[in-house]
Amino acid sequence: RTVGALTLCHTEAYAFDEEAISLLEQLTGDLSFAIEVGAQARQLRLQRTALEAAANGIVITDPDGVISWVNAAFTKLTGYTVQEAVGKKPSVLKSGKHDAQFYQQLWSTIAGGQVWRGEIINRRKDGSLYTEEMTVTPVRGEQGAITHYVAIKQDITKRKDAERRMAALSSLGQQLSAVRTAREAAEIIAAAAQQLIGWDACSLGLYSPEQD
Repeated sequence: RTVGALTLCHTEAYAFDEEAISLLEQLTGDLSFAIEVGAQARQLRLQRTALEAAANGIVITDPDGVISWVNAAFTKLTGYTVQEAVGKKPSVLKSGKHDAQFYQQLWSTIAGGQVWRGEIINRRKDGSLYTEEMTVTPVRGEQGAITHYVAIKQDITKRKDAERRMAALSSLGQQLSAVRTAREAAEIIAAAAQQLIGWDACSLGLYSPEQD
């Protein structure tokens, strides 16, 4: 008999590939088994397995923000092992790209029992920066007090880079339509290339057909 439905939604079209669908089908089968036999311990183990196998990074902290559990996707995303992450605070990932007010707003939201969603720039163990979409959800105990926070992290660095490239190319076309000299056009193109590619220095020579 049907006792419920597992529904998952994503903001992007076709986000669930065949591998993800197969995993979800396995998860629903395991959940059905747990409900049928009434084994609470079994259900908890299944939930842990699902979290561990999730493609997105997942972090569980105590009310003070101390990390108590991370999944494999988190270690892959950040470069920190489970042993290096547990016992630390998420501030180990701080990039320096956000001011104190940003973090104060985040913590005041979740400490008030609300879900926080947003984009954040973090720093991996190797020092490289990445952008992630993060959702932090407070978990309450039987007495209603917050016992844990669960953060789900999705790396969107490639998407943000693509958005910046599209914006730069769009701006390039608009600027070039208004130039009057080859030098102006060259300077605009060089600036756009700097934004798209990045370099330490650039030398640009203009050739004059009239003077050879």
